[in-house]
Amino acid sequence: MKKYLVLADDFTGGQEVAGKLKQKHITTGVALSVEGVESLFSQHQVVVLNTDSRLMSEDELRECYHRIFHTLDMSRYCVAKKIDSLLRGPIGFELAQIKSYLPNARFIVSVPVLSEGRTVMNGEVLIKGVRLTESELAHDPLNPILTSSIAEKIVSDSAMTVASVPNGNDEHNLHACIAEQLKTHDVVVVDAVSQDDLNSIPTLLPDTVLVGSSDVISLVGSTAGKWLFVVGSLHPRSRQQADYMVETLGAVDVSVDVISWQKDPLDYLDRLVAVALECAESQRYFIIRTQLPESGVITKSDSRNAANCLADMAQRIALALPVLQIVCCGGETTAVLLHRSGAQAVSMEHASEKTMPLGRVEGGVFDRAYIASKPGSFGEPELFVRMVNHATA
Repeated sequence: MKKYLVLADDFTGGQEVAGKLKQKHITTGVALSVEGVESLFSQHQVVVLNTDSRLMSEDELRECYHRIFHTLDMSRYCVAKKIDSLLRGPIGFELAQIKSYLPNARFIVSVPVLSEGRTVMNGEVLIKGVRLTESELAHDPLNPILTSSIAEKIVSDSAMTVASVPNGNDEHNLHACIAEQLKTHDVVVVDAVSQDDLNSIPTLLPDTVLVGSSDVISLVGSTAGKWLFVVGSLHPRSRQQADYMVETLGAVDVSVDVISWQKDPLDYLDRLVAVALECAESQRYFIIRTQLPESGVITKSDSRNAANCLADMAQRIALALPVLQIVCCGGETTAVLLHRSGAQAVSMEHASEKTMPLGRVEGGVFDRAYIASKPGSFGEPELFVRMVNHATA
């Protein structure tokens, strides 16, 4: 199961990211060494690695990134890069190092710190409306600030190609524009002068690495804690609970057709997962459930096939997105999901009369994800929504 790894160029920036994610109920640990990352992986949704790279030479940076990418299993992580909002440090060279290990990577960059009046307009950093190089913050004896342009800073120490995209359009058009620019450029710089601009910056475009200030990196909080509701039960109460999630929280709702899955499992799941991932940027809650057969008659074989189909789709989503919690409806669905994912055990974490018993998966695709399960007929229609509200309160 993927989790976020944030590479921070200094400790204070890493702590700042962790603090902002904590405000979004995202558990975050800050590692002081590459070896410390793995120990934090099982405990947190996001791990920040302090690389202390801002003042490193090129040779030191090569060694630093060699150690990161040869020590860690990067297939387990979505990578993000915290940089200085005043453009200090070898930003372009660090991005080039990441790209040398992730050849398909493209970068989305912005560095606003809205609470400090730091914004990005026309690809330049402004301090309370004044260009960075003309501001009182420009004078740094260790890291002289020579440009206000993010693009100029990146190309000054790398061969990366950079495009700039203005913000202020609707989110759909912005994402389309960024995706188009990323076809021909390594880096896209995005303007951000308001909270709406900041919130519209995409975090999950394919093969992209989010790069920026703590404001920008904290956007991963919207994607680091996905909830996956796996509804295998056909009981009317479970269907009501799923429907209420869709109506109240706008959950992504994907129904699976077992017959289509049996005909071509890989192609069918590819198409369904693609539909779900299209919504991953803006939505935290996902429901996958079986369709009611036209006949209304369910055999034991139908039930097992449905559970297998849901389990396989759940795994595909978890391998593509960081999943925090799984909620299963139906005993057979839960057992099949755990078995097919390679889970070894579930440790009990919490039990409450207001919500379902909560455990934590040990081993397999869903390792360390929280899991709750219930019989199909259990609970009032508001149960799922109440669980979410209780967990995020």
